[in-house]
Amino acid sequence: MANAPTNDQRNIDRIKETFNVEGVEIISDGIYKSGNQYYSTKGGLNNNYKPREIEKPSQGLGDDIEKVLKSTGIKKVVELFTPEGKDCGCEKRKQLLNKLLPKNKPNCFTKEQFEDWQNVSESIKLTNAITTENQTKIIMYLRSILNMSVSADSCKSCNVSTWKKYIDMLDKVAQTYQQ
Repeated sequence: MANAPTNDQRNIDRIKETFNVEGVEIISDGIYKSGNQYYSTKGGLNNNYKPREIEKPSQGLGDDIEKVLKSTGIKKVVELFTPEGKDCGCEKRKQLLNKLLPKNKPNCFTKEQFEDWQNVSESIKLTNAITTENQTKIIMYLRSILNMSVSADSCKSCNVSTWKKYIDMLDKVAQTYQQ
């Protein structure tokens, strides 16, 4: 008998169907991405809702400031008075502020995620080895639980101490699940 699809898989299927997109990946709880577009499945009663397009989730203070400047119209004024072809430096400042003051609030593990992470973490500790499958799971949880922008490509050069640091970070969040 086949396993029932997870909530994440159902949400991904809904996004693919609603927006006719492929390659949907999990960013965090209820937040998904395909290409440069972000989608949310949060907010419905009894899962009776349609996914919707959303802006990219804020990565830190720089993104938050940009949202305020956009909503107040200041960003348009700056663009209007910036000479053609000149860079006002807003993007560089935004990236710097995001790097200096990132959003680090972790998401909660779901029960399924928590149990899966416990198995992965214990397996790594028992074998003292980090398999490719383990690396894939670690990256998935870094993205969905810790909101980190990591990918398999960015982790190709990761050494054992980096992987252990990631595992410790996820274990720390897992401990709060138990409390």
